[in-house]
Amino acid sequence: MVASILVWLFGGEKYMKWYYQIGDYRKYDKRKFKIVHSSALALVGLCAIWMSFNEETSIPLWIMIAIVFANYTLIYTVCKKS
Repeated sequence: MVASILVWLFGGEKYMKWYYQIGDYRKYDKRKFKIVHSSALALVGLCAIWMSFNEETSIPLWIMIAIVFANYTLIYTVCKKS
């Protein structure tokens, strides 16, 4: 949860350059990237909190994996500049 707030507040071109270490970060829209990535981080944080209170950890874990795949899919499709 804290990571999503920090990305939303301070995630700029330096963060995008770090995040896209191999690729060219200038091909992606910074505003859309911040929305998608910080939303995914917030959902992963909520799942981590859910895992800490729940004895059965497989359901939140599978949801976290789905969120990670959706995050990368959305970033590489929706966040690309036209």
